[in-house]
Amino acid sequence: MFIGENGKVSGMRKAFTIAAFVIGSLDAQAAGDPVSVPAKFDGRWDLEASTASGACPATTHVQIDVAHGIATATGSMFYTVKGGISLAGIVRGTIATFTAKALVNGAIDGDGLGRGTWRTQEGGLLNCSGSWTARRA
Repeated sequence: MFIGENGKVSGMRKAFTIAAFVIGSLDAQAAGDPVSVPAKFDGRWDLEASTASGACPATTHVQIDVAHGIATATGSMFYTVKGGISLAGIVRGTIATFTAKALVNGAIDGDGLGRGTWRTQEGGLLNCSGSWTARRA
């Protein structure tokens, strides 16, 4: 910061300091620091996963809450959800039960619809894969 003779930050130098801070903040965001995700993805989502291969249940329903792009399971003692939604609506995460952990990929749009694929992690008790759809609740 630049201090003038009176011990206060001068107007021009204060503006320069603020501009440098803003540019530094933008550089940090470009470098991959967390950024706020648009509220259009926030809220409760009903997810339905369908099994295409493997001995997993044919269909599974999970209710998911999204807040600031971070996804969590809603009121379920059977599922743990970790992951989130990028600024572009890309979904990446896991949904785990007591017996398996599924890697989830896909996309959600601002109109309240989403879809993607899932597969269990190798080395687990079950070896399954399939697709999922989501709709804003």
